[in-house]
Amino acid sequence: MINVSVEGTAAIQQLLSTIGGATAMRRILQRTAKQVIDLSKQHTRDQIDSDGQRFKPHAKGRRRKMLTRLMRYLQLVELNDKQAVIGFKNPVHGQIAYKQQFGDSQQFSKSQFRNGRSPDPRNPSMRAENAANPATRSQARALLAAGYKIKRGKGYRTPTLKWITQNLTIARASAILTALRGGHDSWTTVLPGRKPVGVSPSEFQTVYDQAVAEIQTMINS
Repeated sequence: MINVSVEGTAAIQQLLSTIGGATAMRRILQRTAKQVIDLSKQHTRDQIDSDGQRFKPHAKGRRRKMLTRLMRYLQLVELNDKQAVIGFKNPVHGQIAYKQQFGDSQQFSKSQFRNGRSPDPRNPSMRAENAANPATRSQARALLAAGYKIKRGKGYRTPTLKWITQNLTIARASAILTALRGGHDSWTTVLPGRKPVGVSPSEFQTVYDQAVAEIQTMINS
């Protein structure tokens, strides 16, 4: 699970302490967290990271927008009078988000796919008798990383993960992967970090200024 803590500066903390009362401080932190969530979701719609840079493109050149579905689940997960934490309550979403935020690499080998075995750590003991079952998502990702394509019309195109898991068995996916990898006994797939969660320096200044203005209004009232 990935949690992103929205931390104020010393000046903000000092102003918050002058308000007195946990309710007022929670209200400021909750509003600030919501701004960061909204900005993070806007990043994915614009396909830019929290530094304002374009997302690193998909390895296979796909143009479909990335991470928009995942970011629907970004939410406030913890709130008290000292901090607001945004993240993903579902651990699967959190794991995916962590890899997308910071990048990831995964080592594969031919032996992982022999006899229908799966490299998926959630199901490492898949036996040969299950080889006729649908291909796993881990196999599908490995096939795409190896350049697997399917014939469509007069040409070829890269299938989706869903198509592979619905149309290939574990055994068939394993055989195709072995053929694609040729003489390579092992390989590494790399997922670049895209940093959708967070704010840019200019966005932070806007959030900061709005928080200070609201606190000053509370003090004056």
